Amino acid sequence: MHYKTRGKGTEPRLETFRNDGKKAHSVFYADFEEMFLKFLDQLDWTEVLDIAESEDLKRAEDALASLDFDIARAEQQGGEDSYFVNQHAVYDTAKAVVD
Repeated sequence: MHYKTRGKGTEPRLETFRNDGKKAHSVFYADFEEMFLKFLDQLDWTEVLDIAESEDLKRAEDALASLDFDIARAEQQGGEDSYFVNQHAVYDTAKAVVD
C-alpha cells in the first residue's frame, strides 16, 4: 500500500499497487489512521515488548507512594514548615531515584 493524493480538494488515501490495468483498492487515510491509533492504544505494550518491571522502577514507585503519604499527612497537620519540609522531601526523593 502507498499514500496517494489526487490533487487539491481531495482526501488522501492508502492504495494498493496494481499494474495489470485493474482498479486499485483504497481506503481514506484519515479512517485508517484513526483505527490504527485505536489499535495501538489498546495493545498491552508490556506484552509486546516483553518488559518486566525492574527493581529500580519498583523502588521508585514505592518511594513515590511513601512521599505522597508523607505529604498528605503533613498537609493534614498544617503548620508553616510543612511546605518547606515537603519540598525538600520531593527533591531528595527525586534525586535518589535519578541516582
